[in-house]
Amino acid sequence: MPFNYEKQIFYKVNFDEVGESILNEWGNVFESEIIFEQYINEWMNLLKEKEIFCTKKLKKLSKLERAVALSKEGQMFQTSYLIGKTTIYLHFRISKLLSQLRLEKFYGQDIETSIFNKADSVINWDKDIDISEYSSCSKEPILIIPMPGSNTQYELIDGNHRLKKYLLTNKRTIKGYVLNEKTIFDGNYIGGSMEKLFYLFLMEYDNFGYVSKKKKISIQEMRDLSYLYTNKYMF
Repeated sequence: MPFNYEKQIFYKVNFDEVGESILNEWGNVFESEIIFEQYINEWMNLLKEKEIFCTKKLKKLSKLERAVALSKEGQMFQTSYLIGKTTIYLHFRISKLLSQLRLEKFYGQDIETSIFNKADSVINWDKDIDISEYSSCSKEPILIIPMPGSNTQYELIDGNHRLKKYLLTNKRTIKGYVLNEKTIFDGNYIGGSMEKLFYLFLMEYDNFGYVSKKKKISIQEMRDLSYLYTNKYMF
């Protein structure tokens, strides 16, 4: 069952409604109404099955067991994704990610802070975050992941306070790390198997849009690349 980490509550997703909203509001990456509808319906059915599986698994745990499991997650970042009238929450395992980066002795690359303030910036971040009581001198790299939205392609999942402080003090660069989606899948840096599957769907759809515009392969060849038929993320 999906979980809202900030409110500490479970919630239900109606994937039939999500599918209808996608078919009505999103672009058709296949240029064929029949194939596009089949593709979306198959994805929604898979997500529905995964949600049922996760719900049954979680219901076997007591409240105490669930609380203990959540406490072991460490720092998490929650973001929301709106499709039609449905909000789906995604959680990323920040503590686990940072631990792995330290293990690999990766301290980030210099990223120009000016790209975050551009009107057409492709990175979504919390510009309104309050830093009045923020005094950390953390040298951890900020973390950015692919997150296709209506106007952006990436999201800052750790370092919003640091970034805003850097911008207000006119620092030109900040250490950061831009992850790709495969790293997130392989490292299990996203919380919950339903969330992971939904994020995979978002990224696959986004990549199919890019492939469709290039027109380098046929509609059927592109469809056959889907996780639905390969059980692999092919991008």
